[in-house]
Amino acid sequence: MTRSIRLALVLLALALLAGRADAQHPPDVAARNAAEAISQLKSPFGPHMLDICPNEQAEELRNQIRAAASGGSTPDELVDQVLARYGKEYLVVPRAEGIGLWAWLLPPVMLLIGAVFVQGRIRRMRGQGSALSVAGAPPMSDDERAQLNAAMRDFEREDDEP
Repeated sequence: MTRSIRLALVLLALALLAGRADAQHPPDVAARNAAEAISQLKSPFGPHMLDICPNEQAEELRNQIRAAASGGSTPDELVDQVLARYGKEYLVVPRAEGIGLWAWLLPPVMLLIGAVFVQGRIRRMRGQGSALSVAGAPPMSDDERAQLNAAMRDFEREDDEP
């Protein structure tokens, strides 16, 4: 055999092996697509996520999703099919479009507004507190200062005793 014929046979064998690997790949893709779609849904048959719901109807729905994924449906198509049948309330995470966009935007905006409000209140309270302590408090007399020092000494002595 010539060298070019051997090379052609080797390339043909590799192409056949690659073809077999590709033939095994779509079931993996279908399983991943089904698992991804199932993980995005709540169960219409109980208070659980669809992927862990023990209800027989939920198992039947999971099997229907797997069958549709084997038919070539993408995860988004699978989720849309379930939502069309049961309603949008079974979507775990709202989509960032339409009314679902509010679910993504409103919490951070409210958090930012709250932080600005709290920061403003803290600044206002600090400003009032320092003004009150400086402007509103009368100076201490010598007798008051002596009483305060005596009380502090008594307190320290009591603290030192076992």
